[in-house]
Amino acid sequence: MLEQGATAFGLALVAAGGTLPWLGPDSLTGAQAWVTAVASAVSGISVLLLRFRPDVALLVAVLMVAVFQGWLRADGDPEALRHVVRLSASLFAMTLVARCRVERRMSWMVLAYLAVGLVVVTIAFSALDFTPYNAKVLPAEVNRWLSETPVTLPGVPGGRVNPNALGAAILLFLPLSLVALAWPTSPGVKAVVLRRVGAAFLVWGGAVLVVSQSRSAWLGAGVEVLLFTALFAARAPRRLVAALGAVSLVVLIAGGVWFATQGVTVVDSPSIQHRVDDRLEIWRQGSELLRRSPMGGIGFGQFEHHYVALRKVGPGFSIGHSHNVFLQAALDTGLIGAAAYAALIGVLLATACRVANGLDGPARLAGAAGGLALLGVHVFGLTDAVALGATIGVFQWVASGFILMASAVQAQATPSRP
Repeated sequence: MLEQGATAFGLALVAAGGTLPWLGPDSLTGAQAWVTAVASAVSGISVLLLRFRPDVALLVAVLMVAVFQGWLRADGDPEALRHVVRLSASLFAMTLVARCRVERRMSWMVLAYLAVGLVVVTIAFSALDFTPYNAKVLPAEVNRWLSETPVTLPGVPGGRVNPNALGAAILLFLPLSLVALAWPTSPGVKAVVLRRVGAAFLVWGGAVLVVSQSRSAWLGAGVEVLLFTALFAARAPRRLVAALGAVSLVVLIAGGVWFATQGVTVVDSPSIQHRVDDRLEIWRQGSELLRRSPMGGIGFGQFEHHYVALRKVGPGFSIGHSHNVFLQAALDTGLIGAAAYAALIGVLLATACRVANGLDGPARLAGAAGGLALLGVHVFGLTDAVALGATIGVFQWVASGFILMASAVQAQATPSRP
């Protein structure tokens, strides 16, 4: 029944590609109409290719239907369309990874993922924007030097990378770098190569994570390392277990205390600060916006425009999302879309748990790491957000693909009961 429903939704999304441009606003250009049609078709193809997991396919289909209705509410906002396209492409990437069920390729895919992570973190660090942050961890002189060195990246608002966004990206690679250190000898890439790349990312990514001073990312990293220690403690050296456990607890506790007690001014107003009281105000305003249109949301990617109008803040100030991933999903797609998103994340995490408790081997490592990455970025998302269609969101969905791929590989290796 689920598979039939997923098939119907997938075919409907493919067919909708020809009609969505006609339903859009009159301001939609010919190029944008074509892009919308392709995004809808790609979403439908992803659903059809995921039919081997009909529960996941059906939830993806419901989510994308909600996303497209949110796009229609955005009244032709080009940025909203870019978010839709990125989300469609990200889900398609998840599908391609999930359909790889050959263990020999798994180690190559993990290696490629970590190599991309090293490149992404290095480029993003070169353009990291330190200007909103005072010296919290590093001396003021170091922060000032770092703020003067970044390059400008084309296509990025202001040409600079937000430290919280970089912190979230590191969370999506960190668990894969940890399991790479324990990668067994198996068909595919040599384990020693994977371990060296994993160690390189662990050192470099960890250093950049500290320098980013993203407290939400620190909390997510603490959870990832703590759970990694718990999952693999029986197979890791005791000193490594003790060190990882101690570091994760310190990061988790210190990060929580820091987040709750320290404020960082981001605009020339003492009343608008990145701390708990401001988060509560943002959440309150977001909840008020959602109450106005609970079923359909306020339009995909439209929180920034509504929030600025609601707060009547000065020019040049903007908040791109509601700083809570589930509230933002509801604002973008309505309660139905948010429920589909939450259920999809829940199904993926449950699958990761089953993989982590399954047979030893590369599949267990890759699936558990994908689950930790997904969990870590959603711990981050409790006080910040990787919104649907965000640029770094592609890595979230690729990590989800690792979970589905590992589950399929593990299922093939599990002896069937007579």
